[in-house]
Amino acid sequence: MIPHFVVLRLKRFALLLLPFSLVMGVLFSFEKTLNWRKAWDDANLHRKWEESVKRLAQDLSARLTAESQIEAMGWHMTGLIRDAWPTASATSQPELILNSFLKSFPDSHRPANSLVYAFCRKESGEIHNFQGRGLCNKKSRFMSDIFGVLLNSSSSGFGSTAERKKAQRLLRGVFGEDAMLDLFTSARTGFSTPVMFENQRHLFYWNYFDTRPDESVGFFILFPESLFEADLPIKFALANFLQHSRGKFVPCLVPFPQNRGAIDSLPEIAMIPEGMRSLWEAGRKYAEQNPDIPPGKIVKQPDFWGMKAFFSYDTPAQAWVFSRVPAAENLFSYLGSICRWLMLLTMPALIFLTFFLQLFPRISLRFAFGFLFMIIGSGPLVLLLFSGINYLDIQSNLRVQQESKNALEKLIDADNETTQVQKEFSQVAKRLAMSGDWLQKYCHSGNIDFPALSAAAFDYYKRNGFELAALYCFSPGQPARYYPHNGVNGSQNKDKCDLLAPLTKVTHSFYAPEALPEDYPLLDEFQKNWESAAESTGMLGSRNFFLNTLENAEILRLTGGQASFFLSQAVSAGGKVLAYLVYEASAEKALCNKLLSSLDALHVPGVAELAAAEICPGGIKPIFPEDNSKNWSGSNGNLMKRVLKLAAQLKSDFSMQKDDFLYIAIPCSKAGNFVVGMRVSLTEISIQARRSMVLLFLFAAVMAAFLFAIGKLTLNHLIEPLALVEKGLQRIAAGDLACNIDIKRNDELGDMTIAFDEMVKDLRERKNLGKFVSGILDQNLQESEVEHAIKPRQQHGVILVTDIRSFTTLSESFPAREIVEMLNQNIAALSGPIEKFNGRIDKFIGDAIVGIFTGSENAENLFNAVSAASEMMLAHARLQESRRSAGQFSYEIGIGIDCGQIMLGTMGSRGRLDFSVVGLSRQVAEQMEALSKYGKYTRIILSPAAFSLIKHQVTAVSVGDDEGFELVSQEVFLS
Repeated sequence: MIPHFVVLRLKRFALLLLPFSLVMGVLFSFEKTLNWRKAWDDANLHRKWEESVKRLAQDLSARLTAESQIEAMGWHMTGLIRDAWPTASATSQPELILNSFLKSFPDSHRPANSLVYAFCRKESGEIHNFQGRGLCNKKSRFMSDIFGVLLNSSSSGFGSTAERKKAQRLLRGVFGEDAMLDLFTSARTGFSTPVMFENQRHLFYWNYFDTRPDESVGFFILFPESLFEADLPIKFALANFLQHSRGKFVPCLVPFPQNRGAIDSLPEIAMIPEGMRSLWEAGRKYAEQNPDIPPGKIVKQPDFWGMKAFFSYDTPAQAWVFSRVPAAENLFSYLGSICRWLMLLTMPALIFLTFFLQLFPRISLRFAFGFLFMIIGSGPLVLLLFSGINYLDIQSNLRVQQESKNALEKLIDADNETTQVQKEFSQVAKRLAMSGDWLQKYCHSGNIDFPALSAAAFDYYKRNGFELAALYCFSPGQPARYYPHNGVNGSQNKDKCDLLAPLTKVTHSFYAPEALPEDYPLLDEFQKNWESAAESTGMLGSRNFFLNTLENAEILRLTGGQASFFLSQAVSAGGKVLAYLVYEASAEKALCNKLLSSLDALHVPGVAELAAAEICPGGIKPIFPEDNSKNWSGSNGNLMKRVLKLAAQLKSDFSMQKDDFLYIAIPCSKAGNFVVGMRVSLTEISIQARRSMVLLFLFAAVMAAFLFAIGKLTLNHLIEPLALVEKGLQRIAAGDLACNIDIKRNDELGDMTIAFDEMVKDLRERKNLGKFVSGILDQNLQESEVEHAIKPRQQHGVILVTDIRSFTTLSESFPAREIVEMLNQNIAALSGPIEKFNGRIDKFIGDAIVGIFTGSENAENLFNAVSAASEMMLAHARLQESRRSAGQFSYEIGIGIDCGQIMLGTMGSRGRLDFSVVGLSRQVAEQMEALSKYGKYTRIILSPAAFSLIKHQVTAVSVGDDEGFELVSQEVFLS
């Protein structure tokens, strides 16, 4: 048999099991919802970690060599000078150049004997060499001449052959016999070149920018051989990586097996912070054990995350990036942990509360039901609201990511569309060849107006969106012809013609192997010398130049000039080749125009605003919209410039989100030296997200109000009967039996209220019956248990007896109705004073009233009895006056008082019991009342025993041979 205390505690446990189960269910659902959000956050964490690693790895890859580091620093130096130049005075310009050098190149990359030259080409063409602290003047005249030559090469491709030879001699005179002219062209601005200067190895870096159309500022920097120390580039690259990663990532260079010794000698471990070395060692060990993992793969281990970033061939090693396992420390994972702990701790707390806590707490039903309704109603609503917030947040992020992806695809498509320029250029050439007899006239070997026909071709291309730079014609048995003689930038087209003529001759041998020597295109002396030099170096295999460009435009850069479109055609008739044509057009301008037209088609003001800029030394130059456009002003324009500049500097796509706009930019891989960007408005996404959030909260508020109303109605339906019963019980306890619930309900609570009303009705009946119960018994029942109240006992008390004089005569003289009415009036008037002075009425015996005073000292009880008797006489006098006024008969009363031992208890048989006060004192009091008929003053008679206790307080006279004492005056007691 189960012990009683166990059953009791099981009942307590059952009381809390339902709310506990509900709370557990809500916590479990909440925790599952948090896990769903945490999974999304983990995916975002993975993506952001990958983006960070790729960006750091790309920066590391671009800075592993001294050359790449110098180029990045020089690019920064050019940007500093370019930005500050417009506001710099003539006297502060040399200091600006030096300070920019010191800011851009750290001490490690400014070894002793580094030389900095600075120049300015004025509108007149004169080259000015800046002089000042920190700027070099050694061989300044030669350096100024070299700067002028390099600037001219940027626009004219070194000009004529004579100028080319002069430039070559100048460069070799300063930088040694190994200096190659093509390594110093405008294509090499911003790049470092190894040279010999004063019989020592140096790295040469130069750059410039235009301050006005005919004015330029530039600088040379010569770094001595000490910069080529083996450790320096890697040390700097690793230090730069650690600085940008802010201690979150560590790089690890794992050498190829054949190069293990060379890499192991580098002090890489010394670069790693002390707190990250264990991570570095664990990552390196893993990388060495898994050499076949492809680049870009993310490895997730219990103690770290890692990714093989790239293969480095400058420093022969595999580059890895490691970090500790990133923790998604956010509000959702924290709340999820709280839910799990609550679920773990709630059950032990419930068991302790029900099985070990002795004093079970009082729980209000209203609170208990309200709590249950709150859990049942608000729990799912809160889960719905929380899930909705997470869903809307995730959807907004997904839409932003999709917008970013779409913007990136549009920019890539715009860049890729520039490749269509080559196809369009080729199609224009085909249409020109098929238009009339222009081609036959142009290739005729007779006397023709070659410039006029060439100009017609130029005009045809211009009408079709292209501007030809030159047209070359090579006919069998004829010298080469070209138009115009000078290029648009002042360069000599003869130099390109001299290069193309030998290549065309080789191509003719491919088309007409049976041709005689006189049938080949004729070469002049310079072209023949070039042919001999090309044969000795094997360059004549470049006949593929003609075949590769046959009816198909290609981008090439010849003789150090700018990049151009080249397209070749072989014109034949009757199985005989008439001529070879080569069309040349500026590639950069055509690509730029195509890029701008593509961007203009995609540009939607206020929604998707596109921008493009040309990558210039040290920065960018906006080209779409134009630099003076209002789109580049203000915070939005500055942000767009910043994003474009970072994309150009990092040589990869770059994006950022600011307010309600997404900025994204990529460097062009097809269009050339440009960077394009887009500013996408996220206003619609933000508005829709806010609108959805407002609707969600509005729906939650409506549902909460609905659930509250339903809960309140249900709670009132269940609790109202109980509350009314509770109030009714409180009123009954206060003595009010007039309450009545009277609720008509056909359920258990309705049955309970009906039972309550029946109980109150019974209580009212019992109260009415209580009027017929002795007041002493009523007092005893209130002061003690029933068994003790009816048990006979003896105690000291004061008995007061009053009676009507000559009652028998009165009852015989007047009708019974008047007698009963008189008795009720008498009892009502005389009962009040007895109860007023703490007395109790024992019985109404006909016309007599018996009162008793107990519970206090004898003297106090006696004083109360005499006071009550005095007021009874006064009440009797008022009653008689009232009766006489009403024409009713009057009567007299007398009062007797005694004190002493009395007996209280029940008397009677099984069928009838009565509670009575008996004893000598009652008999004496009745005797004293009988003596009152002899009284002359108040007719209040005290027994000798009673009089002896208060004789010093009252005046009394003896009655009937000292058998009693009549109270003479009542004033003392009435006051």
